[in-house]
Amino acid sequence: MGQGSLERAKRERERMILLRLKNGFLIKKKVSNGA
Repeated sequence: MGQGSLERAKRERERMILLRLKNGFLIKKKVSNGA
């Protein structure tokens, strides 16, 4: 495991977190709009 793979893993995790946050935000917006 070199430094490059560590950096890549960190970026992947950050991207997954961002995607999850964005999805949760969209879902919340949709729910509040429907109410």
